[in-house]
Amino acid sequence: MGFLDEIKDSLGFDTPEEKAKKQAEVAAKEAADARKHADEVAAKTRDEAAKAQQAAADAEKRAQEAAQKAGTAPAPAPPAAPDPAPVPEPTVAPAPDYTHSVPVPEEPMNAPAEPVAAPKPKAPEAKAAPKKDDDENYRTYTVKSGDTLSEIGEKFGVSYTKIAKLNHIENPDLIFPGQKFKIPNH
Repeated sequence: MGFLDEIKDSLGFDTPEEKAKKQAEVAAKEAADARKHADEVAAKTRDEAAKAQQAAADAEKRAQEAAQKAGTAPAPAPPAAPDPAPVPEPTVAPAPDYTHSVPVPEEPMNAPAEPVAAPKPKAPEAKAAPKKDDDENYRTYTVKSGDTLSEIGEKFGVSYTKIAKLNHIENPDLIFPGQKFKIPNH
């Protein structure tokens, strides 16, 4: 930089082209810094979401184990929320205490006895058999760390939008390790 250039810089006599060039350099640096910050925030959010998802899976496993020990069926797990919340520790309800007797209410002595019909046994509820079409039209895929929906779609030759729609995914950019997705066969 020459002597006259230094004087121009110190007095602020830049040409419009020089001013535009300096503004472009400043804007490019700000954009790079903002992009770096956005990437850091996104990585942190993905890590926190993955940790919350793992904590939920661990709690669900403990609940199933406790239910098996207690001899009861575990409660069905709620659907995964896009914004994971802290999962409370599962609790097992205590078994009812049948050791105490309950007094029977007294009936008036002159009241006529009414016959009581025995309750009809309930028929066992039939579980709906899985549709054969479902087994033939879909396969399942369990998300691994680092997977993206578009990469999964490419792997199976299916559009990521079809996978998102089929699995009711509102935000295709937000998936978690351990999630199971139906993948269309065609």
